[in-house]
Amino acid sequence: GIIRALAILKKKFPDAHLVVAGDGPELENLQKLTKDYGVSDSVKFLGNVSRAETWQLRKNSELYVLNSTYEGLPHTVLTSFAAEIPIVATDIPGTNEAVYHEKTGLLVEAVNDAQLASAIERLFTDKKLVEKLVEGGTKLLKEKFSWETHIKTLLNIFESVLA
Repeated sequence: GIIRALAILKKKFPDAHLVVAGDGPELENLQKLTKDYGVSDSVKFLGNVSRAETWQLRKNSELYVLNSTYEGLPHTVLTSFAAEIPIVATDIPGTNEAVYHEKTGLLVEAVNDAQLASAIERLFTDKKLVEKLVEGGTKLLKEKFSWETHIKTLLNIFESVLA
């Protein structure tokens, strides 16, 4: 997972650190893993945070990682597009409706720590790629997920029903 990926990254990027927002059944396990992999000094567990705090975290982060095995359409991805930070996410249904590999983010196999670390490393080192992904995410957010888009779609549906 993300903790093992961080341990891999720390070898090349000793300043890398991870902020984990939210809590849940995996929290204790994650805290234990940080000790097992010797990265506890580089990981901050915030517990539950408000939407406002989440937004500030996003704006101040270099990138966002969504490393899960199940999602609906993840609003955290859309929030990251809005915050204009690049994304690494697992290639699973739901997530891949918004994250298009090398267009709006980087997709990795679920449960592949080396691939996750490698994708994060690309974002640490390739500023052109970061710009391209941020631009792609912003564009997708406006074109596919904005209120205007939803209203136009609804109007088209109503017009076709009335016709």
